[in-house]
Amino acid sequence: MNQTLSYIPLCSDPHSVDIGVVPRRKIQLNLKSLEVAVQASESYSTIVASPSLLRIRHSEGAEITIKRDGHMVVRKARDEAQVRRLATELLTLSGI
Repeated sequence: MNQTLSYIPLCSDPHSVDIGVVPRRKIQLNLKSLEVAVQASESYSTIVASPSLLRIRHSEGAEITIKRDGHMVVRKARDEAQVRRLATELLTLSGI
């Protein structure tokens, strides 16, 4: 992955982080393909899938909401290292 990610902790929940791609460039994720890829990895389960967002749960308990533009919100993460690992893994699975 040749993108830099920004991580912004959310004040409303100390275990949630807002993640964006920096520099912000227009990307369009194929969420259906990403859903297939994450389910094939056996580390994720789908909570909600729609044309505009994908919400998944990692086997370690973190929940990730991903929008088509690559914007993510990670909730229930143990620590920043887990957030960074999951975000990088998901963008790699998406082909970004």
